[in-house]
Amino acid sequence: MAAYRELIVGRMDEMEDYLNWYEATQISEQSGAFAGFMQAVKPVEAAPRRPDAISKYMDLLEREFEP
Repeated sequence: MAAYRELIVGRMDEMEDYLNWYEATQISEQSGAFAGFMQAVKPVEAAPRRPDAISKYMDLLEREFEP
């Protein structure tokens, strides 16, 4: 009985993962929930880059790992 329960719980977790993936990837329009955040990021992105070695390295890593 316990093994069957574990099997069912595992299957339920897989279904929940699939439904979450589907909901996150198949939407045809944006909700606008993050619009304020996106507006707040724009001034930061437009700020001039710092010329020190660590900042240059971090900028390089950012460009390398951007999608």
